[in-house]
Parts: sequence; structure tokens; C-alpha cells
Amino acid sequence: MSANLGFSTFIVKDATASFELTDYNGTLYDAQTVHETSLLSLHNEFATIASTKEIISLS
Repeated sequence: MSANLGFSTFIVKDATASFELTDYNGTLYDAQTVHETSLLSLHNEFATIASTKEIISLS
């Protein structure tokens, strides 16, 4: 939502982490899957997903 306020928001994908989760059906999702899915849900709508290398190259 920060984009709605005029901010450019970035999430540094290799500087963030997640943990495994079990859903309401008892299915276990490993940390990497949860991490990628979380980034996917934020991509474009709420933030630009980028690597550390990509962020550093912006400066």
C-alpha cells in the first residue's frame, strides 16, 4: 500500500527468510515454498522484489 502513498517499496528477497508452516488441512510446506509464495503475493501489487545485488546496483 505504500505505493498508493507515492513510495517505491522494495523487498530484498535474499535478505529475508521464512519458516515452515502447516495449513488448515495438515499439509506441511517447507520454508522455501512459504518464502517464495509470500514474495509472490507481494510482487508488483505491494512491492518490487529484488536481490541484494540488484538493490546495490541501484545506488
